[in-house]
Parts: sequence; structure tokens; C-alpha cells
Amino acid sequence: MKEPVINPLVLFFVVLCFATISFYFYGPANPLFFNSDQAIHVLMALDFNWPEDAYYWGQNRLGSLLPLVSMPFVAFKSIHPICVLGLFNYCFLVAGFCFIHPHIKSIPGKLFFLFALFFPHPSYHYQLLMGHPYAGQFFAISCSIWFYLKLLNHFSFPNSDWNLRAYVNGFFAFFFALMAVWVSELSLMLFVAYFYHLFNLKWWRKPFSILFAILSILLGVWLLIDLKVMAVSDPKYNEVFLGSVNEINQQWQYFFEQFMDVVLIAKHHSSFQCYYYYFLVFSILFMLYHKRKIDLLLGIILATCILLFFSKWNYRSNFDPKYFTPIMLLSMFWIARQLSAFRFSPKWFL
Repeated sequence: MKEPVINPLVLFFVVLCFATISFYFYGPANPLFFNSDQAIHVLMALDFNWPEDAYYWGQNRLGSLLPLVSMPFVAFKSIHPICVLGLFNYCFLVAGFCFIHPHIKSIPGKLFFLFALFFPHPSYHYQLLMGHPYAGQFFAISCSIWFYLKLLNHFSFPNSDWNLRAYVNGFFAFFFALMAVWVSELSLMLFVAYFYHLFNLKWWRKPFSILFAILSILLGVWLLIDLKVMAVSDPKYNEVFLGSVNEINQQWQYFFEQFMDVVLIAKHHSSFQCYYYYFLVFSILFMLYHKRKIDLLLGIILATCILLFFSKWNYRSNFDPKYFTPIMLLSMFWIARQLSAFRFSPKWFL
């Protein structure tokens, strides 16, 4: 299906309206959610020490991207530091959408994803609030994918070889991918997707390409490990995954309780939350019925769900939905992409 023609200025205006209204309601610091996680970002932006502050509050899987990029701008006394960090957090979302929206081929799909991005379900407001890594993670992944696809496009032509542009695209694809891992280690799934995709393209037949990728990753991993050594250690957050059978059994209990709450529409703060999950599951099943196959993106979503199940953070919070915010964004993006396969009249969509 041919991608609908849309004026870039119109699209930018629509995105700006979504972001502005969302910022009015949720940013720069929603008083209902403002806590020490957000306050520590402000304090770090006012007094940032590299590399000791590469990870904030001892949480080894939350890179300090937001206070780091906000730091030069908090010197402007006319703008409150909370506003500065809140604006940058929203800029991450706007920029991320601009990088990935071309892969959503329908206008209804673009609007659908904009709603999910800037007006999420209450359980996933954390992507809009500073103090959480999701906006920065979304930005870094979107940038990495954009450069990665430009690299693939370069090699799609016959007899194409490495040149300066290919090196630049490859460098930034891996740079932003490593930044995403620094912000949240769950972003390692991005590298899994890359290597799976490159293997299917038979890039393993190009030794130089593989060598370039491996050396880039090894260098990035070394840098991340070196930063972690310098960061303040906190035993409470050193464990990444569940470490005992009893913890796994308890996590199953947490999952079963959440599952039954949704199925029976019980013990939740609103029935809307349960209907939301019904919508998400049945939408994916409906799309799969017409698609009849699980693509790479949906495979990543399923694999990431499994990893999050065994996450120690998830266990500590009794299977809190907020830790599945990246899954929510990925799922909404997947649905938005599939909408291009259906014909909509404006009246039906509204």
C-alpha cells in the first residue's frame, strides 16, 4: 500500500500540538508522581561529576542521560531546572517520533502512535516523567535504528562497498545503540535484533563488516563496564535477574494475581485499566490473524516480556506495570505499523 502523502510542516505542527498539550498536563514534573527519582535528576544537573555520576542513585541500569544533556542549560537562571529537564525529556520523545514515524505507513497509524506516546495509559505515564529512563531510551533506540537503516540502504545497491558515509552511519548506529544500553540494559535486545537481521542478510559473508561490528561492540561494552566500576556501588541494585527458585515461584504468583485482576476486572484502580489490556491483547491477536506470522519486532516484544518477568526490579515491585513501559511503546508501534494494511475512512477512524 502506497504511503499517504503528508506535508512535513503539517506533521511537525501536529506533533508539536500533541507534545505541548501533553507537557501542560504531565510535565515538567507531575506533582502526583514527583519523588526522589525526579529530584535527584535536578540535583545532578546542578552539580554533575563525570564519571562518578554516570549512573544515578546507584541504579546500575539507569544511565544519567537526562541530567547530563540538561546540565549546560540549568545555568540560565530565568528557567527553573525542573522545567529544563522536563523540556529535554519531551524533546527526547519528539525527536524519537520524528526518526521512526516514516516506518508507520498510514496516517491513522501515526496518530495512533502519537496518542500512545504523549497520552499513555496511566500505568505508563513514567515515559513522560523525568526520573525514569524511558524517554531517553526511546530516543537512543530511534536514532540507532535510523542510522542502521541508512547503512542497510547504502548496501542495498549492487557492488556497494564501505565509504565515508557508510562508516559514519555504522558508527552512529552502534553509538546510539550503546547509549540505549547505558540508559537501560534492556536495550540489549536491539543488538539481538541487529545481529539476527544481519545474519539473515548474510552479512557474515563480509568479514570486514562483521569485524567492524564486533570491535564496535567490544569497545562499547568495555566503556560501559569501566563506567560501572567508577559508579557508586549499591548492593540493593547489583542483582539483575532472579536468583532462586523461590523468587521465581513468587514472581509467578505476582503474575497470576495481576492476570486474574485483569480477567475478572477486580482489585484495579479502574475498570479502564483492564479494558486497556483487553484492547491491547485482542488488537495484537486480530493483527496476527491477518498477518499470519510473527515478525522480528513482535518477536523482540515477546522475548523482552520474558526477560522482564525474570527482572529483579519487577520482582521487588510485585510485577508493577510501570516496568513494562518499553513493551507498551513497542506494542503500540507494532499495532500502528500494521494499521497500514487496513483501509480507514475518516468517519470510521474518528
